[in-house]
Amino acid sequence: MSMKLGALALTLCLLAAATPAFAAERSGRVGANASSESIACVGAAVATREASLMSGMTTLTSALNSAYSARASALASAYAKGSSAETKSAVKTAWGTFKSSVKEARASWKSAQRSAWSTFKSAAKSCKGSGDVADTANASAEAGL
Repeated sequence: MSMKLGALALTLCLLAAATPAFAAERSGRVGANASSESIACVGAAVATREASLMSGMTTLTSALNSAYSARASALASAYAKGSSAETKSAVKTAWGTFKSSVKEARASWKSAQRSAWSTFKSAAKSCKGSGDVADTANASAEAGL
């Protein structure tokens, strides 16, 4: 029984000692082998990427705001029509135009997103030792946008 407890205690000690090493490995070992020059190089690439993403997001939100505004105006006009047939047709057109505008805006955002990340990956790759500080593993955090 005491031998089992000793083995369990030894296992727990080894596990406790190994846990920080595994955590550092999974987190990307930020700064483990990177020089200050490569950190600055990656920092510049990140700044460029983030500026591109912000610009793309500004374009997206502007396009979405326009789509909602145009839909509101078109629906107001549709419900001011004289007949049921005219109203139904105008409502269908308003919603179709809205869906098309939103689809175009999202496609433009996805393109801007891909371009920003692609440019970043190329720039970061040229920074020596950048694998230790690049944050490419976090790209999936915005994938749903």
